[in-house]
Amino acid sequence: MASIENRRTKNKITRYRVKWRTGGTGEGAQDGATFDAHSDAKRFKALVEAHGHQWPPAEVLLAQGFAHLALGTIVMLAAPVENDIPVTATFESFAIEYVERLRRVL
Repeated sequence: MASIENRRTKNKITRYRVKWRTGGTGEGAQDGATFDAHSDAKRFKALVEAHGHQWPPAEVLLAQGFAHLALGTIVMLAAPVENDIPVTATFESFAIEYVERLRRVL
């Protein structure tokens, strides 16, 4: 089960850490994410629990407004939007396409 822990910084700012064990078992690796708003922490906690105590997929994170947590993806700002979800690409595919565009300029 995921939980939310209140943490106070040196500057007296309260932050909220969602933490869980991968797979929801005692043997799973610890994982977590920190948020400024309690409402964001609650939403993210629900996503983690809905995905079997795993890090939610990038598509879900993007759709729920957590693009900054979508590890290994880049939101293609100029790319089309499908079903209100921005099209994403891995860094590798983005880099290859970028280099190809640079080579075409010469």
